[in-house]
Amino acid sequence: METKFSIFEKMTLPCVIAQNDPNWVWYIFTSPSLPCLERLKTAVKDEPRIKVLLVSNVDKFYEFVRIFLSVQSNYISVRLDDDDGISPDFISKLRLYEDRDGHFIKFTNGQKTTLRDDEVVFGSDVRYRLQLGLFAAVNENVYCINHSKIDHKYPIVFDNSPRMFYVFCGASTHTKRKFTL
Repeated sequence: METKFSIFEKMTLPCVIAQNDPNWVWYIFTSPSLPCLERLKTAVKDEPRIKVLLVSNVDKFYEFVRIFLSVQSNYISVRLDDDDGISPDFISKLRLYEDRDGHFIKFTNGQKTTLRDDEVVFGSDVRYRLQLGLFAAVNENVYCINHSKIDHKYPIVFDNSPRMFYVFCGASTHTKRKFTL
Protein backbone atom coordinates (compact mmCIF):
# COMPACT_ATOMS: atom_id res chain seq x y z
CA MET A 1 0.00 0.00 0.00
CA GLU A 2 2.87 2.38 0.77
CA THR A 3 4.33 2.05 -2.72
CA LYS A 4 0.96 2.53 -4.40
CA PHE A 5 0.23 5.64 -2.35
CA SER A 6 3.69 6.98 -3.13
CA ILE A 7 2.92 6.58 -6.86
CA PHE A 8 -0.36 8.41 -6.32
CA GLU A 9 1.37 11.26 -4.45
CA LYS A 10 4.28 11.59 -6.84
CA MET A 11 2.60 11.00 -10.20
CA THR A 12 -1.21 10.79 -10.29
CA LEU A 13 -2.06 13.73 -8.03
CA PRO A 14 0.53 16.18 -9.48
CA CYS A 15 -0.57 15.29 -13.04
CA VAL A 16 -4.17 16.17 -12.27
CA ILE A 17 -3.32 19.39 -10.44
CA ALA A 18 -0.98 20.47 -13.29
CA GLN A 19 -3.77 20.65 -15.87
CA ASN A 20 -3.48 23.76 -18.06
CA ASP A 21 -7.29 23.98 -18.15
CA PRO A 22 -8.39 25.07 -14.65
CA ASN A 23 -12.09 24.22 -15.11
CA TRP A 24 -12.46 20.69 -13.69
CA VAL A 25 -13.49 18.74 -10.62
CA TRP A 26 -11.95 15.37 -9.77
CA TYR A 27 -14.05 13.01 -7.68
CA ILE A 28 -12.05 10.27 -6.00
CA PHE A 29 -14.30 7.33 -5.16
CA THR A 30 -12.84 5.18 -2.40
CA SER A 31 -13.71 3.03 0.57
CA PRO A 32 -13.98 4.41 4.13
CA SER A 33 -11.83 1.44 5.16
CA LEU A 34 -8.92 2.49 2.91
CA PRO A 35 -5.86 2.11 5.18
CA CYS A 36 -4.40 5.44 4.04
CA LEU A 37 -7.68 7.41 3.96
CA GLU A 38 -6.47 10.18 6.27
CA ARG A 39 -3.27 10.48 4.27
CA LEU A 40 -5.35 10.77 1.09
CA LYS A 41 -7.54 13.48 2.61
CA THR A 42 -4.43 15.36 3.78
CA ALA A 43 -2.81 15.09 0.33
CA VAL A 44 -5.80 16.70 -1.42
CA LYS A 45 -7.05 19.10 1.28
CA ASP A 46 -5.51 22.21 -0.30
CA GLU A 47 -7.00 21.55 -3.74
CA PRO A 48 -10.69 22.62 -3.77
CA ARG A 49 -11.27 20.95 -7.17
CA ILE A 50 -10.60 17.49 -5.69
CA LYS A 51 -13.37 15.78 -3.72
CA VAL A 52 -13.03 12.47 -1.89
CA LEU A 53 -16.30 10.50 -1.94
CA LEU A 54 -16.62 7.47 0.28
CA VAL A 55 -18.39 4.37 -1.00
CA SER A 56 -19.13 2.25 2.05
CA ASN A 57 -20.51 -0.79 0.24
CA VAL A 58 -17.88 -1.98 -2.23
CA ASP A 59 -20.39 -4.39 -3.80
CA LYS A 60 -22.51 -1.37 -4.74
CA PHE A 61 -19.61 0.71 -6.13
CA TYR A 62 -20.77 0.73 -9.76
CA GLU A 63 -24.32 1.50 -8.70
CA PHE A 64 -23.07 4.39 -6.53
CA VAL A 65 -21.09 5.85 -9.45
CA ARG A 66 -24.05 5.39 -11.82
CA ILE A 67 -26.41 7.24 -9.47
CA PHE A 68 -23.86 9.96 -8.74
CA LEU A 69 -23.25 10.63 -12.43
CA SER A 70 -26.95 10.49 -13.32
CA VAL A 71 -27.56 13.76 -11.45
CA GLN A 72 -24.61 15.54 -13.04
CA SER A 73 -25.12 17.59 -16.17
CA ASN A 74 -22.67 17.81 -19.02
CA TYR A 75 -19.74 15.81 -17.71
CA ILE A 76 -16.85 13.76 -18.99
CA SER A 77 -15.93 10.71 -16.94
CA VAL A 78 -12.42 9.28 -16.90
CA ARG A 79 -11.28 6.18 -15.08
CA LEU A 80 -7.95 7.21 -13.58
CA ASP A 81 -6.41 4.59 -11.32
CA ASP A 82 -4.02 5.44 -8.50
CA ASP A 83 -1.04 4.41 -10.63
CA ASP A 84 -1.99 6.33 -13.80
CA GLY A 85 -1.15 9.82 -14.90
CA ILE A 86 -2.38 12.29 -17.50
CA SER A 87 -0.60 14.91 -19.57
CA PRO A 88 -0.96 18.59 -18.59
CA ASP A 89 -3.18 19.25 -21.62
CA PHE A 90 -5.43 16.22 -21.08
CA ILE A 91 -8.52 18.18 -19.98
CA SER A 92 -8.11 20.86 -22.64
CA LYS A 93 -7.83 18.07 -25.22
CA LEU A 94 -11.01 16.44 -23.86
CA ARG A 95 -12.86 19.73 -24.29
CA LEU A 96 -12.49 19.26 -28.05
CA TYR A 97 -14.94 16.35 -27.74
CA GLU A 98 -17.56 17.92 -25.46
CA ASP A 99 -20.16 17.81 -28.22
CA ARG A 100 -19.71 14.05 -28.80
CA ASP A 101 -22.49 12.95 -26.45
CA GLY A 102 -22.47 9.20 -25.82
CA HIS A 103 -19.04 8.73 -27.41
CA PHE A 104 -16.03 7.18 -25.77
CA ILE A 105 -12.75 8.96 -26.38
CA LYS A 106 -9.74 6.66 -26.64
CA PHE A 107 -6.29 8.11 -26.16
CA THR A 108 -3.93 5.72 -27.88
CA ASN A 109 -0.53 7.19 -27.02
CA GLY A 110 1.10 7.28 -23.62
CA GLN A 111 4.40 6.93 -21.86
CA LYS A 112 5.80 4.42 -19.40
CA THR A 113 6.85 5.62 -15.96
CA THR A 114 8.45 4.13 -12.88
CA LEU A 115 9.83 5.23 -9.52
CA ARG A 116 13.58 5.38 -9.00
CA ASP A 117 15.00 6.73 -5.77
CA ASP A 118 11.47 7.86 -4.89
CA GLU A 119 11.22 10.04 -8.02
CA VAL A 120 9.07 9.54 -11.12
CA VAL A 121 11.11 8.60 -14.19
CA PHE A 122 9.56 8.83 -17.65
CA GLY A 123 10.46 6.13 -20.15
CA SER A 124 9.53 4.92 -23.60
CA ASP A 125 6.32 5.70 -25.42
CA VAL A 126 3.45 3.20 -25.56
CA ARG A 127 0.67 2.89 -28.12
CA TYR A 128 -2.59 1.00 -27.65
CA ARG A 129 -5.44 0.60 -30.06
CA LEU A 130 -8.36 -0.56 -27.97
CA GLN A 131 -8.22 -2.56 -24.76
CA LEU A 132 -5.53 -0.61 -22.93
CA GLY A 133 -4.74 3.06 -22.69
CA LEU A 134 -7.02 5.73 -21.34
CA PHE A 135 -10.73 6.15 -22.04
CA ALA A 136 -13.00 9.09 -21.39
CA ALA A 137 -16.75 9.23 -21.94
CA VAL A 138 -18.93 12.22 -22.83
CA ASN A 139 -22.05 12.17 -20.65
CA GLU A 140 -21.60 8.43 -20.14
CA ASN A 141 -20.31 6.46 -17.16
CA VAL A 142 -16.86 5.16 -18.08
CA TYR A 143 -17.26 2.54 -15.35
CA CYS A 144 -20.35 1.09 -17.01
CA ILE A 145 -18.73 -1.24 -19.51
CA ASN A 146 -15.93 -3.74 -19.86
CA HIS A 147 -13.24 -1.80 -21.74
CA SER A 148 -12.34 -4.84 -23.84
CA LYS A 149 -15.83 -4.80 -25.41
CA ILE A 150 -16.39 -1.07 -25.58
CA ASP A 151 -16.28 -0.95 -29.38
CA HIS A 152 -19.25 -3.37 -29.54
CA LYS A 153 -21.57 -0.98 -27.74
CA TYR A 154 -20.42 2.62 -28.16
CA PRO A 155 -19.00 4.86 -30.86
CA ILE A 156 -15.31 5.53 -30.25
CA VAL A 157 -13.22 8.53 -31.20
CA PHE A 158 -9.53 7.62 -31.43
CA ASP A 159 -7.22 10.45 -30.43
CA ASN A 160 -3.62 9.90 -31.48
CA SER A 161 -2.11 12.90 -29.69
CA PRO A 162 1.32 12.03 -28.25
CA ARG A 163 1.84 11.17 -24.57
CA MET A 164 -1.68 11.80 -23.32
CA PHE A 165 -1.37 9.37 -20.42
CA TYR A 166 1.30 7.81 -18.23
CA VAL A 167 1.27 4.16 -17.26
CA PHE A 168 3.26 3.04 -14.26
CA CYS A 169 5.48 -0.02 -14.64
CA GLY A 170 6.48 -1.78 -11.46
CA ALA A 171 6.00 -4.78 -9.22
CA SER A 172 3.35 -3.05 -7.08
CA THR A 173 0.87 -2.56 -9.93
CA HIS A 174 -1.32 -4.75 -12.10
CA THR A 175 0.77 -3.66 -15.08
CA LYS A 176 2.95 -6.43 -16.45
CA ARG A 177 4.88 -4.17 -18.81
CA LYS A 178 8.59 -3.71 -18.35
CA PHE A 179 9.93 -0.21 -17.91
CA THR A 180 12.20 0.95 -20.73
CA LEU A 181 13.79 4.31 -21.40
